[in-house]
Amino acid sequence: MPRHILKVSLPLSQHIDAGSFVSLNKEYLRLALPDGGALHVTRKTPLHAPRGAVILVHGFCQNRYSFHLPARSFTASLVAAGFDTWNVDLRGHGRSHDPHAPAPTFERHAFEDIPTVYRACVETTGQTPFLVAHSLGAAICLAAAPKLDPLPRGIVSIAGPLRIGGAAVALGAAVQVGRFWRVWPHRAVPFQPLAQLVALRPEILGLSPPLLPHICAPGATEPAVMAELLRLSFDRAWLPLAGSLARWGVTGRFDGPQGEDYAAAFRTIDVPLYAAAGAQDRLIHADEVLPAFETSGSADRTFRLFGSVADGVPFGHVDLLCGKHAPRLVWHEITAWLRARS
Repeated sequence: MPRHILKVSLPLSQHIDAGSFVSLNKEYLRLALPDGGALHVTRKTPLHAPRGAVILVHGFCQNRYSFHLPARSFTASLVAAGFDTWNVDLRGHGRSHDPHAPAPTFERHAFEDIPTVYRACVETTGQTPFLVAHSLGAAICLAAAPKLDPLPRGIVSIAGPLRIGGAAVALGAAVQVGRFWRVWPHRAVPFQPLAQLVALRPEILGLSPPLLPHICAPGATEPAVMAELLRLSFDRAWLPLAGSLARWGVTGRFDGPQGEDYAAAFRTIDVPLYAAAGAQDRLIHADEVLPAFETSGSADRTFRLFGSVADGVPFGHVDLLCGKHAPRLVWHEITAWLRARS
């Protein structure tokens, strides 16, 4: 597989959270895609032999910064736990955006992007990787997994829906936009400028009350960290992807444009699954995440609802990754799950 190392950093110290740091190696990879363009991957490895490999996949309108902010880095935490991390920008997002390459679709993400980074990881590390994914990225991984060889060591689905529509008000708005994708199929809505404006002055557009509570639970993420998230991780919203959301919302099925049943295919494989949801998530409700757990054909499956009364703190959508309580609860439990299977 064509693979180019664009840059290699000498061992460096990277911030995890609350003043804790880890020493790691970092390199930037460029992986050629079969139909043109390339995927860009940020790989971080521990200074010692890793205990396993993890591929991290972001969600809709996001990029690699979902898993790494200067103030709070899940990738650095995983490296500190001994994992070789591959944080990918899916085509059309982050460093992988190429205006001359085919536009992103759900099927291109699931059946070209994921296999490309997966094969590169297997060939480079000699290990069968885990897939750790957030939101639509988790749905992409659930669809991709049955066709991967070897099958993933395990899948961590963080707010990953297997049923789309209805309950999520903000996602419903994206679904409505997605209905126009057939007449404007290769275009994207650039959310970066809007997100950066909200990061600087949320009151300017009056967006703080209706928008931010759909991104995270009120009070769950410090303003400075939320500003980093808005400034760095928000990306293009591709209308073909919104078109897939629209179709699933209308049909109630997790399938392809020709009727391919992705849920049925996922049911046939025996891959450990950890499905996490936020009790206060207003974008992807827990009852949209639970079907992944219910559909899984593995005896090794876990469903975890964060933000319950027992937790004593709220969890929405993105704060499952970067909220102030994420390191202590979400990261800790996911890392323990990965370590027990590596």
